Amino acid sequence: MKTIWKYLIGVFAGLLVTTAIIVPVLLLEFGEVNPPSHDNLVEHDPITIWGNDDFLDYDFAGTGTQNDPYIIEFLNITSITSYAIYIFGTNAHFVILNCLLSSSHSEGTSIHLENVFKGTSTVFNNTIINTFRGVVLSNTDSCDVNQNSFEFCRFAISLSSSDDSGIFNNTFYNSNTNFLYHIVSSSSIRMNLTSNTFDGETGLIQLDYSTDAYLIRNQMNNASFYLTYCQRSLISNNTGIDFNILLLYSRDTNITFNEGAYFSSFQSPSSRLEYNQFDDYSIRDTSISAYDSYIVNSNLAGDGYFDMIVSANALNLTDSLLTVAQILLINCTDIWIYDVDSSFQYIQIDLIYCYNIEVVNVSTEIYLYAQECNNISARNNGLMHIYFTLSQNLSIINNSFSDTDIYCSQSDNLEVTGNDFINSEISFIETENSYVANNYFFDGHIDSFLNLNISILSNLFEVCEYGLTDSHSTEIYIENNIFTEVYDVGPRIFSSESFSFKNNSISGENCGLNFYGGVGSYGALALSNNTVNSKPLGFIVDQNNLTLTNMTYGQLIILNCNNIAIEDITITNTSVGIFIYKSNYVNVTNTIVDNCYNGFVLTQSEYCIISEISISDCSNIGLYVLGDSTQAHLSGSTYTRNVVGVYISSSDLCVIENNTLYNNGDGLRIYYSDYVITHNNTFIGNTNRGLQLSGMNQGCNVTYNLFQDNIGYAIEISTTSTSHFIHHNAFIGNNLEGTSQALDRAGESIWYDDLSSEGNFWDDWSGSGSYQIDWQTVSVVDPYPLVSNPLS
Repeated sequence: MKTIWKYLIGVFAGLLVTTAIIVPVLLLEFGEVNPPSHDNLVEHDPITIWGNDDFLDYDFAGTGTQNDPYIIEFLNITSITSYAIYIFGTNAHFVILNCLLSSSHSEGTSIHLENVFKGTSTVFNNTIINTFRGVVLSNTDSCDVNQNSFEFCRFAISLSSSDDSGIFNNTFYNSNTNFLYHIVSSSSIRMNLTSNTFDGETGLIQLDYSTDAYLIRNQMNNASFYLTYCQRSLISNNTGIDFNILLLYSRDTNITFNEGAYFSSFQSPSSRLEYNQFDDYSIRDTSISAYDSYIVNSNLAGDGYFDMIVSANALNLTDSLLTVAQILLINCTDIWIYDVDSSFQYIQIDLIYCYNIEVVNVSTEIYLYAQECNNISARNNGLMHIYFTLSQNLSIINNSFSDTDIYCSQSDNLEVTGNDFINSEISFIETENSYVANNYFFDGHIDSFLNLNISILSNLFEVCEYGLTDSHSTEIYIENNIFTEVYDVGPRIFSSESFSFKNNSISGENCGLNFYGGVGSYGALALSNNTVNSKPLGFIVDQNNLTLTNMTYGQLIILNCNNIAIEDITITNTSVGIFIYKSNYVNVTNTIVDNCYNGFVLTQSEYCIISEISISDCSNIGLYVLGDSTQAHLSGSTYTRNVVGVYISSSDLCVIENNTLYNNGDGLRIYYSDYVITHNNTFIGNTNRGLQLSGMNQGCNVTYNLFQDNIGYAIEISTTSTSHFIHHNAFIGNNLEGTSQALDRAGESIWYDDLSSEGNFWDDWSGSGSYQIDWQTVSVVDPYPLVSNPLS
């Protein structure tokens, strides 16, 4: 097929040349057209010319006439200021030829031509390298930029109000991963961009408010044409790899004989697409009349044809899809696609403003897009990719998805039943009345966001990361599902309301129901008969004066309760072992939590007591106190081998005493929490820090604690953490690779007791003078180091 296309391209290439602006014959007189040899160039200062007379200040060949132009050639100019060559307000003829030009200025320009008279300037066979702007043409008409090499330029060529410019046979290259602009043209007429090569990482040829541009026979590797508000453009005979044609609010665009392009058009009517070979396409407009204005003829999409059908009724497209690989249907009704077994790798079907479309029993891989459609049914098909937006009454039944997705945005009344999802996902965003039931997910999941009335029923999730996430939805029903071999913190719920989670079974590593960012209107939550690792998911809501002793739970969730006592409970291997939310005066004692993601989360709950518990081997946080959980009292407990032993966040006046925190990453973090008391705890062998104070917190007391053998600093204080009181602690063998056992970046804490003038015990203190604490901008010391261990 490609052989035929190359023959057709050759036939039509000669016809298209007549539309191009011809390169002046004068260029042929300049001799060699190879890039200049850098060894033979003359070092030269930047050139600035204001008017014709300034040419006489330089020893250029020529007299400035059309037949004898000034010749600026064989120069090596590196500018450290704005321009290498700047020419303004001239009508003499000149040629910039065989030069090596660059600018080390952060926004420098190699060649800037401004208000140069029409047809008097030529830029030929130069190398322009390592400059912010290569060539700038401003109010400079009929300038020819021919056979130059542009390398590592942020903006290689920029045109503004410069008509009839010819850009021919140049090469553009960059290896910078930042997005670069090969050519930018604004408000210019009849630009001719022909036979150039664009290569490198990424690059854009952007035309804004331009008219009658000719973009012909260019090699486009990792480059894109991007036309906005343009008219009567011709894009023809271009080839490339990762080559994009994008039209935005442009009209009357003629796109012919291009090969290897991805084509996208948004609100760009009256376009003509003929004899192209697209790798993919997307046409989006806002009215049927705009689609009627397109002319689409004999385009290839992949290895088959691309077709567009507007305002058709009662069609069976089965036979058509044997030759058409991608088809766009606009304003069509009663379309049937049955029993297709195409030889193409995939079939792409775009539906816009369509009604009553059926895609049934297609064995070829399908990409199905629907925008503002109604009554779409996909049943019993092979591999599918589905993207629905602003549509309704959609049925996806008994299909296969492998490394593919369903994406639905602002689309209502969706049924997804009986499908297989292998390493695939369903995403619902702002949908209403969706029903997902009896599907099989292997290493797949459902993501739901801002939905209303979504039912997820009787699905099997197997070997999945989290299985299900729902965020900020209302009236969500998750019932009778099986989540097995879940391996990362799930299912997950973010601030959803009117939430039902019933009769579900969850098993796996770090699995379990996980709430983030609150649980919405907890009074509307309904949880019952769920299990986590074959043990009941405990759910206590709106209860007061309750004692839970020796209960068996796979996970325990407590919401909006008061005066709850939890004793002698063991929870293991779940996402959050114990989750307490908006519950005050909760007393947890003699409890073991291990091998969870977060062992224990206490949020928006006040006056809670957590004592004589053990939390270990959690892959994130052992005990997490957050969200204004003020005056929590944590005592007599052991936290070991967690990434963070205890994390206090945005919770003031907490007391942490008589605990042992060892072999964690960080023993204790206190973040944005004021007046926290840390007293008589043991921090041993933590692999990062013993205690970190960070965020804008103040007034914490750290006294009579043992910090021993922590790999990093025993105490680290951030630049915004101030006014803490740290004394009578013992520091032994911490941060052995450093110069001090503590770090105070803010330098505004007091490292001694003001009343007794006693500081801390440091086993590496020299025995005289102050103890130096590491700091960032000011000197920080403990002026009264203790001679003996205050804890002995």
